[in-house]
Amino acid sequence: MAAKAKASVAASTFRLGGWAQRRATGSARLTGEAEAAKENLVAFQQEIARLRDEKVRMATGHATAGRSFVKLAPSLVAQRRDGIEA
Repeated sequence: MAAKAKASVAASTFRLGGWAQRRATGSARLTGEAEAAKENLVAFQQEIARLRDEKVRMATGHATAGRSFVKLAPSLVAQRRDGIEA
């Protein structure tokens, strides 16, 4: 009976070793995926910041163009009134 118990313990130890190895492999894979996800998140956040900056530049450009048009509008009205097409 003792030999059977020793064999059972050896088999359990072997299975436990395999289980631990699979867990270590899975953990390493998940760590790699987490690092890749972190890099993607950082890149995404940088892209968002770049787009925000671009939005501000475009809004500033539109505001500047709007002010220029407001300054130009009276002369356009005068030209049309005089029959001159712009």
